[in-house]
Amino acid sequence: MSFLGHSDFTCSNFNFSFQHDARILAERETATDISIFDNANDCSAHTSLVSSGRFITIDHQSGVATQTRRTLSPGRIGSCSQGNTQLLEGGSVFQGWGDKAWFSEHDSNDKLVLAGTFTDGSRTTASAMNYRAFSFEWQSTPANTKPQVYSYAPSTDAMIQIHVSWNGATTVQTWRYYGGNVGDSFDVIGNATINGFETVWTAPGFYPYVMVEAVAWDGTSLRNSSYQPTFVPSSGLAAYCSNSSCPAVTTYS
Repeated sequence: MSFLGHSDFTCSNFNFSFQHDARILAERETATDISIFDNANDCSAHTSLVSSGRFITIDHQSGVATQTRRTLSPGRIGSCSQGNTQLLEGGSVFQGWGDKAWFSEHDSNDKLVLAGTFTDGSRTTASAMNYRAFSFEWQSTPANTKPQVYSYAPSTDAMIQIHVSWNGATTVQTWRYYGGNVGDSFDVIGNATINGFETVWTAPGFYPYVMVEAVAWDGTSLRNSSYQPTFVPSSGLAAYCSNSSCPAVTTYS
């Protein structure tokens, strides 16, 4: 039982303190299921050295509260304030870790499947705190940006490798590639299914300029990139480059 005050229920297999984001998950005739984010401390007093998400069944007849599930943080974080526990469809859990700017997701077996932080994860400034974090399905086609493209070939006789990404775009299914020269017509040279944040595709030949079109699941054209010149290293630089990249180069002119 929390040492913050008296309770009408006996906690049979857990305790908690300084909790946040209590939510009713289900109500039955004689019992209620709830979740809480158990901070377990206020940075001075503790009921546990780590914060956690707790799932509790309250039996109204027996007056007993029983913990049925507990999700722990990446690295066993102790959050002094704030934080939340969100039960997702299918039994996964998404959590924000309060004054430590972490968020995490656990699958239905409580295995950690995602962990991230807005800063280095420490409590440094008030702006780095994470009051609550939630996971929802969403779609986005950025309004004010376009796909970003970089193309490379070790020589003008080689096939080019094209890198494309579009930060914030979730509706792209296919990248459609165009090759040509400025002032000439640009022809479709291939297609590739999006592969993670940055898709890398090798064209069937050399093209001095490339452009990439983002295509949605329903075939709708979303947006084109700018025309980009293919980077070919000079003869003096070529010895430091490979067929796929030139790591020795940090800036281009």
